[in-house]
Amino acid sequence: MKRFSMILCIILCFSLFFLLGCEKKPDTPAELTFPGLEWGMTKEEVIAALSLQEGDYEIEEASQGGSFSMTIEDQIICFGTPMQGMWLTFCPPGSSPEVYGLSNVNVVYPEGTDMQLVRRYMESYYGLPKDENTKEQRWEQDSGGHVAHWATDEILGDVLTDEIKQAHFVMDGDPMNPEPGKMLNNYLKRPLREIYWSDDRNIFESNGTLEPCGQGYLVFSGGYGLLADYWLAEQAN
Repeated sequence: MKRFSMILCIILCFSLFFLLGCEKKPDTPAELTFPGLEWGMTKEEVIAALSLQEGDYEIEEASQGGSFSMTIEDQIICFGTPMQGMWLTFCPPGSSPEVYGLSNVNVVYPEGTDMQLVRRYMESYYGLPKDENTKEQRWEQDSGGHVAHWATDEILGDVLTDEIKQAHFVMDGDPMNPEPGKMLNNYLKRPLREIYWSDDRNIFESNGTLEPCGQGYLVFSGGYGLLADYWLAEQAN
């Protein structure tokens, strides 16, 4: 991740390319997708959707069973202003490492960006944030208005069957000492999809989420929804 963050930090501002129709409103804003993309897309589908050419991006292949990332090194107009760069994460859901789907999109904006303008554009796409000015559970510090959070009303535990929960989560005993290969119960409370906006990079740096770079961040996360879709489809088959 440090390698990708360093790449994003040294992107030059000498050229502006309209690689993505980011001004287009998402077809399914309730899914909290990044404009033009859908959760679970393969890297080939993402390349086609963003009209990327060879040299526009860099991919670090995954180790067996791990995620891999795609870094886009060209500036893109998104939510009314050019971003500094972005990287996307593809994860293998469930127990099939040969299947990779888009699970996260991270956007970096350069110093001097009007992040309030970005936020207004986002509100026109996704509606008002779910919460703000609160002590967000993912960070130890109060956001103080520097973090806005959109999230689906559905959480992971709402959509999974009891059979899936028993198979993949610690349902009894010490929740901090899970059985090998099982997830903690608190993950069942996570929204299926969510977006974070921030104009204060220090909030993300202090949590170790992102490397120091740029001014503002957007984090699109669809991993829990992708995981739920995979498990439910697997059970149906």
